[in-house]
Amino acid sequence: MIKHIVFCIWMALCCGVLLFTIYIYAPGPSSDAGILFAAAMTALTFPSGLLVSASIAMLSMHHQEHWLAPIEDLPPFMSFGFLWVIFCVLGYLQWFKVLPWLWVKIRAFLTQ
Repeated sequence: MIKHIVFCIWMALCCGVLLFTIYIYAPGPSSDAGILFAAAMTALTFPSGLLVSASIAMLSMHHQEHWLAPIEDLPPFMSFGFLWVIFCVLGYLQWFKVLPWLWVKIRAFLTQ
């Protein structure tokens, strides 16, 4: 029961970040919506969020000329939505699958 409540709160926060980011987004280089999005989603999915943020930064710097459209040229709901799905999937796997599995394994090891 507690796990489901925590999941609902976590998912509501993730959805809130996405909706707020799309709401405050202003086209152009002066928009800090992307920074807010990356910081908030990295915090919600820490530590795997750091890997996502670093990967996205490296990909956008080095391979942007090979993409059909740079990610910042996409509509904000598409670019933020795509990144949001990546963050959420990794965060969900980390917090609600891997961590509980690890917890069970550690407790079983310590009670032997």
